[in-house]
Amino acid sequence: MSDKPDPGSDQGRAAPDAQPPAPAADLALPGRGARLRAGALWAVVWTLVGGALGQGAAMALERSGLGPIGPGGVAALGLALSAPWAVMLAAAAVMARIDETARRVSALHRQLSRIQADLPRRAARAFEADPGKELARAMAGAAREALDAERAAMARAIAEIGETQRRLDAVARALGDGRAAAPASSSAGQAAAHAQAAASAEQVERQPAPGAARAPAPTDEAQAVLPLADERAAPGWPTIVAALEFPRDESDAAGFAALEAAVRDPVLSELLQAAEDTLTLLAQHGLYAEDLSVNIAPFEDWARFAAGARGPEVAAVGGVRNPEAVEAVRRLIRSDPIFRDTAMHLMRRFDRVLRRAVDDPEGAAHASALADTRTGRAFMLVAQAMGVFD
Repeated sequence: MSDKPDPGSDQGRAAPDAQPPAPAADLALPGRGARLRAGALWAVVWTLVGGALGQGAAMALERSGLGPIGPGGVAALGLALSAPWAVMLAAAAVMARIDETARRVSALHRQLSRIQADLPRRAARAFEADPGKELARAMAGAAREALDAERAAMARAIAEIGETQRRLDAVARALGDGRAAAPASSSAGQAAAHAQAAASAEQVERQPAPGAARAPAPTDEAQAVLPLADERAAPGWPTIVAALEFPRDESDAAGFAALEAAVRDPVLSELLQAAEDTLTLLAQHGLYAEDLSVNIAPFEDWARFAAGARGPEVAAVGGVRNPEAVEAVRRLIRSDPIFRDTAMHLMRRFDRVLRRAVDDPEGAAHASALADTRTGRAFMLVAQAMGVFD
C-alpha cells in the first residue's frame, strides 16, 4: 500500500495549498549580545590597526629627518590615518545592516500577503469540509423526535388522568351509597341493643324473691322479633372478580354495577381503594396491569400462600414475567415512600380477600379468577418486587 495521501481526501487537497512558514533565521534580527560582541571586536581591530599605522608613520617621519615623535604623536598619527577608513567601514556595516533588515521586513510582508490571500480560500474549504453541518442536522432531528415523544407522553398522561378521574368518581359514588346505608345499619343495631338491655332489666325486676314460688313465664306469640342489624348478603364471586377488574370504559355498565355492589362490603371496599391507588401510581410511571405477562400459579400454591407460606416454595404465586416492570417497581419502592406504603396496604388487603376465596368450597376457581384481575396482577407485581418470594 502506498503512503501517499489520496488527492480526493482532505489531506490531499490541503497539501498543495499549505505554504511553509518562513524560517526563524530569515526573519529574526541579531540580538543585543551579538551586537555588543561585534562592537568590541571592531574596537580592538580599529585600535590595533590605528596603532600600527601611527607607529609606521612616526618611523617614516623620523627617517626623513623630522625628529623623534613621542607616544602622543604616534597615537594622533594613527587616529588620523585610521579614522577615515573606520568611518567608511562603519558606514558600510550600517548600510549592510539596513539592507538585511529591509530584506527581512520584505520577506515578512510577503509571508503575510500570502496568508491573507489564502485565508478566504482556506476558510471556504474548511466550511465545506466541516462535519458540523451533519452534526447540527442530527441534533435537530433528535430534538424533534424527543419533542414528538414528549407530546405523545403528555397526551397519554392526559388520557390516563381522565380515566383515573372517571374511576375515582365511580368509586366515590359507590362509597357514598355504602356510607348512606351504614347509618341505617348502625341505628338498627343500636335499637336492637337498647331493646335487649330493656328486656334484661325487665327480666331482673320480674325475678321472684329467694324462696318464692316461680310463676310460669307469660308468652306473647304476637311479640315482634327485632332484627339485630340490617345485614346484607355478601356479593358473589363473579361480582367480586368483576369489581376487582374495574370497569374497562364508560360503557362498561356491568363493571360499574359490580363495583357499586362490592364497595358495600367493608373488606372489599378497602381492597378496591388500595388497588385503585396502586394502579394509579403505576400508570403514572407507564406500568399497566393489563399489559403484564403472567402465569397463574396452581391453587395449592395460592392456598399455602394464604396460610402464611413465603419464600421460594410459593414463588409461582408471583407469576409476573416482566423483569423490567419488576425492577421498575423495586426502584419505586426504594425511592418513593408514598408508593411503598400504598403497595404494602394493597398486599395486606389482598391477603384478606385471598383467604376468603381459598376458604370457599370452590376456592380453586375463585383464586385463579382473582389472580387474573387488574388487582391480582398488581398484587403479584408488587409482591415480587418486594422480595416476598426470595
